Amino acid sequence: MKKVIIVAAFGVFVLSSCKKDHICTCTVTGTGFGTTTTTETLKDMTKKDAEAACSAKSSSTTVGGIGVSTSCSI
Repeated sequence: MKKVIIVAAFGVFVLSSCKKDHICTCTVTGTGFGTTTTTETLKDMTKKDAEAACSAKSSSTTVGGIGVSTSCSI
C-alpha cells in the first residue's frame, strides 16, 4: 500500500504545473524627476518565461537632453 501511495504522489508531482504568479518590479529613473518604482503581477508563467517577459520591459532612452531608464527584474 505504501508503494502505491509513493508512486501516486510522485506521479502528481511530475504532472503538476510549475507555472505560478511572479512579481515584476520596474524602477524608472529620469534626469530631473527622480526615481519611481512600479510592480506588475505576471500570472501563470514559469520562472524562465516570467524573467524573460519582465526583462523585456527594461529600456533606456534620451529625448531632448532628458534621459529615462527603466530597469525591471523578478
